[in-house]
Amino acid sequence: MSCETALYHLRSLVEEKARSRWCVCIISLDVAGAFDNVWWPSVLYLLAKAKCPENIYDVVVSYLSERYVIFENKALHLKYKINRGCPQGSCSGPLFWNLIADDALNLQLPQNCKLQAYADDLVVWAKDKSSLEQQGSHALEQLRAWGVRHKLKFNQSKTSVLPITHMRKLKMTDPPRIAMGNSTVEVVEEMKYLGVLWDHTMSFHRHLKAVRQKTDYLTHRLSIIAAKLYNRKPSLLKRIYEGAIEPYILYGHGAWAHRMKFKSFTEKLVVIQRRPLLAIARTYRIPHMHCK
Repeated sequence: MSCETALYHLRSLVEEKARSRWCVCIISLDVAGAFDNVWWPSVLYLLAKAKCPENIYDVVVSYLSERYVIFENKALHLKYKINRGCPQGSCSGPLFWNLIADDALNLQLPQNCKLQAYADDLVVWAKDKSSLEQQGSHALEQLRAWGVRHKLKFNQSKTSVLPITHMRKLKMTDPPRIAMGNSTVEVVEEMKYLGVLWDHTMSFHRHLKAVRQKTDYLTHRLSIIAAKLYNRKPSLLKRIYEGAIEPYILYGHGAWAHRMKFKSFTEKLVVIQRRPLLAIARTYRIPHMHCK
C-alpha cells in the first residue's frame, strides 16, 4: 500500500463514519525506537508461525546468532551480547519490522476500531462519546499488551487523539478521554500523519498553509543559490519546479483532493504556486505602476 492509498483509505473511512453521524476519532501511535527495538526471538517465532521455508529460517537464525556490541580503549574492554534491533536502511530491517507490525494488524480489536496498515494509526467510532472512550481505551490496552509481548513500548508523549468535529458529534471543548495504561492520551486539534497535517474539522487548510510556507522557503533558497543560472536559463527553475516543488505541493492528495470542489480550498492551492511561478516567468510580484 502506498502512502497516498493509505491516506485515501483513512480519509474515506473517517468521512463515511462522520457522515453516518458516528462519533469518530483518530489515534496516532508512536512505537519508541521501533526499528532499534525489534526483538529477535519475536522475529524467529513469527517466521516459524508463518511457515517460513526451513532453509531461509536457518539463514535468519544464523544471521541473528552470536552478535555483540564491543567497546574497547586502552583502559576498558566491554562486550555485550545483543538480541534486538535492525538497522534502518538494511535489506532485512523492513522485513523484520513488518513481521512484528503484521502481528498487531491481526489483533482482534473491539468492534468499530480500525488499525491502519502502517500500524501507527487507529480509527475508532461509536454512537456516543462514552462508548467511544470505552472502545478506544480497550483497543489501546490490547495494543499495549501486544507491545509487552514483543518488548516494545509506546511513546506516550507522541501518542495523541484527534476528535473529528466535522459533523459536530464531538466538540473540542468537551473531547473524549481515552486512556492508555495509567495515563490519559493527549487530545490535539491537529496531527501529522504520513506527511499530511490533519485537523479536527477535516478542512486541511492548515496543511495547505504549512505547504505554502515550505514552498516559499524552498523557492527563495533555490533562487539565491542558483541566481546566476536562473538569470540565463529560467527554464532550469521550471525543471526543478516540475520535478521537485510541484510533487511536494501535490503530495497527500489522497487525503485532501476531495476538497478541490470548494473554491476557497482551490484558491489556497493556487496561491501556493504563485511564488515559484513568478520566479520562473521572471515577472513582478505586483503590477508596475505604469501598466494599464
